[in-house]
Amino acid sequence: MAERAHMRRWLTIAALSVGVWAVGATAQADVVWPALYLEARILSWYAITIGLGAEWVVLVTCLKMPPRRALVVDLAMNAASTAIGVLLIPLSGLVLEFFPGLAVQRLFNVGTFNVVTWAATFAAAVLVTALIEWLIVYFIFKYPDPMKAFRWLVVANCASVAVAFVSLLIKAPEP
Repeated sequence: MAERAHMRRWLTIAALSVGVWAVGATAQADVVWPALYLEARILSWYAITIGLGAEWVVLVTCLKMPPRRALVVDLAMNAASTAIGVLLIPLSGLVLEFFPGLAVQRLFNVGTFNVVTWAATFAAAVLVTALIEWLIVYFIFKYPDPMKAFRWLVVANCASVAVAFVSLLIKAPEP
């Protein structure tokens, strides 16, 4: 019975991921802050592939999960991360724009797309995705050491966000 409930949760997360991704993919008009640009690249096939691989390696080598279980955990946490992150990453970027972003812009006389804002956007994307994935690993899959899991998920998420970030440097989005 518990196994059935677990499977229903996983299928719900997967269905929500696809739905939210489909809605988010069409909402790219009039992009005005860095988090929206970064989010679009985080959802690219290359960032997802590298992220899944990096996280699977971390789950197996650092968190000592059996490879098959790590694959299930990896897919579940990334489905949740995609479904929730597609909303939280742009929202976190918007919050950054209004709180520290305005101060940085006034202090240094720079626009929205400045080095500080990009660095904060990178950090926010890593922390948002790592936190969502940590919640799945800890609460659904009952990983016994929450701080160890969170630290390693932050490291692993740096890989996919870095790939997305570098892709913006290689080919900037067209206005």
